Amino acid sequence: VGGPTATTTTATTMATTRRRSGGSSVSRQQQQQQQQRQQQAQKHHHHQQEVHHTFPILPNAEIIMCCEELNIPLSEAELRAPTAPVMHMVYQHYIDLLCGISADELAAPHLSPFSSPEILEFPELHHDSLPRLMYYKALFRLMRVVGVADFGLGDVNSPTYRRTRRNLSALINFAKFREERIATYTEEAVKTDELFEQKQALLIKHQEHAGALASLKARRAAEEPRARECIEQSRVLETEVLQANKKQAALQSEIREVTAADADVVGKCGEVKLELHNVKQDVSRLRSQIVEDPAKMHQLIADMKASVAAERELIACANAKSVSLQARLNVLAALDKDLAECHELLEQCEREAAKLRDVDAERKAYTTNIDATHSTLRDLDANKQRCVHAIASMEQKIERGRAAAAERKRDAQQQLADARREKMDANKRGLANSTAVNQNEITDRHLAAKLEQLKQNHDVEMRALRAKVDAMYSAVQQYHTDLFNAMATAS
Repeated sequence: VGGPTATTTTATTMATTRRRSGGSSVSRQQQQQQQQRQQQAQKHHHHQQEVHHTFPILPNAEIIMCCEELNIPLSEAELRAPTAPVMHMVYQHYIDLLCGISADELAAPHLSPFSSPEILEFPELHHDSLPRLMYYKALFRLMRVVGVADFGLGDVNSPTYRRTRRNLSALINFAKFREERIATYTEEAVKTDELFEQKQALLIKHQEHAGALASLKARRAAEEPRARECIEQSRVLETEVLQANKKQAALQSEIREVTAADADVVGKCGEVKLELHNVKQDVSRLRSQIVEDPAKMHQLIADMKASVAAERELIACANAKSVSLQARLNVLAALDKDLAECHELLEQCEREAAKLRDVDAERKAYTTNIDATHSTLRDLDANKQRCVHAIASMEQKIERGRAAAAERKRDAQQQLADARREKMDANKRGLANSTAVNQNEITDRHLAAKLEQLKQNHDVEMRALRAKVDAMYSAVQQYHTDLFNAMATAS
């Protein structure tokens, strides 16, 4: 009884195993078909998205040529069958070229904004993930700028020929646009330098004007008390001149009267002198006619003495009036001298006032020039800030470009040395591999013969096993037939 039961259990297990293996193969085929349909749907979706873009899709030859010009190693085979490491390297070169961010900067965890302890509690645990995060951040931003809005991680980790060609076309188009704009940037940089030089010159002029203005203000402040004193003195002198003019106007009439009286006295003196001359002539004539009468003579002499005394009194009065008039003339001459000095002082005051007015006009002109200079300086400061930012950005880009060029040169030299070493190693390995290949061929032939022998032995064993299984199956059927017959006979 035990033998047939074990045989039945073995047959049932083998049948179940066949059904399970068949079912699993069917399910795998269905999964493969579903994945193929999803891939086709994704390709169709990507194709629809790639139809609309703002840049030309370049042929493979032009893409390879442009990459060579940009010192980016990429072959046509790698373009047609792109892999994640190759595209990671290519995109890194474009980030370095167009964004000015080198691989060393991306690989420096301390430069990442996420490396702060306030954001990550243990940043050292993310030493490898932060550079990759910075790389993806810079790459996504660059691709959005160049016009690829649907760029994703799949374009780096699982790249396809169609999308890789589209992405490289966008990057090359942007690189050409950047190269075309370099000349404009150079012109703007030259203009910026010229504006900066103009600003420096204007600053120097402004400092000179400010110094001149400060000196003028100091001079004005120093001369202001003197100017006030001069103004007060001029006012006093104006008052004195007005009073002197009034006195002069009052004395003019007296001077005219004295002059007229002096002229009358002079005329009378002339008349008196003429009369005295006539008298002397008469005396001489009368002496010639003297008679011997002394009384008459004495009387005549007395009369003549009286007339002479009278004439002397008139002359004395005229002399006294002349002395008085001369004193008045001296006073008037002194007054005229004082008036001339007053006029001279007034003219000096007027000249000082004119100088003050000129200084005030110069101060106003300097103030206006300083205001205009300040306005110009503010404009130049704004231009300077823009130019300084642009210059700083370009200098950073130039420094990064130089560093990247030096790094690429070092990498190229290192790659060349590595390639030479690899070539030598490859030659050595080729010699070793040729010997190993010969040995492997001998071993393969030996193993193939042994495998063939094992297959034949396995087939023989399987045929013997199938024969035993068929015999056991026939025995089980016979056993069940005998059992049914015995049960029928017993019933």
